[in-house]
Amino acid sequence: MIIKFSILVIKLKKFTVCVLLVALQQHERYPFILAANRDEFFNRPAAAANFWHDNPEILAGRDKTAGGTWLGITRSGRFAALTNHPGAYTNAPSPKSRGDLVREFLAGNHSIKQYLAKLDQHSELYDGYGIFFGTTKRLQYQTNQICTDRKITNGIYGLGNAVIDTPWLRVEEGINRFSELIENEQNLRAEDVFDVLCDSDSSKPHAKQAELALTAPDQLPIFVDLPNYGTRCSTVILVDAHGIVTFEERSFLPNSRKFNIQRQFSFSIAESVSDVA
Repeated sequence: MIIKFSILVIKLKKFTVCVLLVALQQHERYPFILAANRDEFFNRPAAAANFWHDNPEILAGRDKTAGGTWLGITRSGRFAALTNHPGAYTNAPSPKSRGDLVREFLAGNHSIKQYLAKLDQHSELYDGYGIFFGTTKRLQYQTNQICTDRKITNGIYGLGNAVIDTPWLRVEEGINRFSELIENEQNLRAEDVFDVLCDSDSSKPHAKQAELALTAPDQLPIFVDLPNYGTRCSTVILVDAHGIVTFEERSFLPNSRKFNIQRQFSFSIAESVSDVA
């Protein structure tokens, strides 16, 4: 059992299991909805979501090891979120942190087109990733695993730890529940979206999840609950038709599906810079 857990630790260190769900222009009240789970080792230092002291425009969590972030939004409506790709490594002698990709877009003034060109030019410097970036009105998807980039049109999308549209179980089930919620709940609340992110299959206890992480990570449930590793935080972003942002994040303790920290923010996107051509 100790040997098996050691193998699991080695395997999980190669990637962060995450899921992103995005809805563009699918809900009458909220034209932009984001739901995300970040899965990581609980002993990797990270700061909870907040406006950054060194860049107050950015609202995001922060990886204290590398200084980047996995997901964030700015007061001007710039948005980016990223997932890692397991087993996809660059040949660069000193790979750059993938969290910098999100941080640099949020902190910069690149247009979508400009940042896409930058990513395409320098993507070989990073281990495998997939990223959504743009604004709460227009999004772009890019990955360094295939040569095709993709504009995200109106619709509902899910991204796991593979190229977009790869049928990972947690992504497909997440999209189905996310879509059903958006279609049927006119008075949508952040709490309703968190319910989608907390759907953990009770038939997959620790031992089963550990086995899946070793043999079939694409079959893991949307909420991962393993010893020392699992869903660290869930994030919901709702942006209404007037540009009012509701950002909520819940952080979890190891071996627990109950959150111990909840952070809530609300602000209005500056209209003059709310779109990035």
